[in-house]
Amino acid sequence: MTTICSVLGLARRSAYYVARARPGGRYHRTDDETVLQQIRAVTNSRATYGYRRVWAMVNRTFRAGL
Repeated sequence: MTTICSVLGLARRSAYYVARARPGGRYHRTDDETVLQQIRAVTNSRATYGYRRVWAMVNRTFRAGL
């Protein structure tokens, strides 16, 4: 297996990896819709902001709203 992986340029650990599906399907939390609306509000008003600034703005408003 070592020779095969070295020829393919693949790590041995990756060769044994078996992907498993999540038991409940796709992840969806109830608060995600609220956070998504806040993210959209920030990106609509400030289109040039990157993900770090958007994250900071959403965290500020989300914590203030609690």
